[in-house]
Amino acid sequence: MSDPLFSHFIVIGDQRRFLTALVVLNMEQMVQAAAAEGLIAEKQDMFLEEPRFTAIVDRHMDAKNRQLARFETIKKYRIIRDEFSQATGELTPSLKLKRNVVLKRYADLVEGMYAE
Repeated sequence: MSDPLFSHFIVIGDQRRFLTALVVLNMEQMVQAAAAEGLIAEKQDMFLEEPRFTAIVDRHMDAKNRQLARFETIKKYRIIRDEFSQATGELTPSLKLKRNVVLKRYADLVEGMYAE
């Protein structure tokens, strides 16, 4: 969470052969990072389908992985489009992440990362 590009980051790997992650991007930082690369979109969601923007996220992920031991590195990740919130049940009133809710809601994405 030390990288301002990520607003939420959940690592998955318990009883799995490698680590994966679900990430929610900080929209303000996302727009700034894209603008720095000369990318402009009418809607912020458009960045998520732009290969040059996903390359920015890859670079941020690689930078984090370089600080970790090999067994601690994130091998695959998926970007969640919607911000986690209390209203949708992913956060507690004290804004802590409810792992079980997130993992259940995004089970298809998680399983897809391990099936590839």
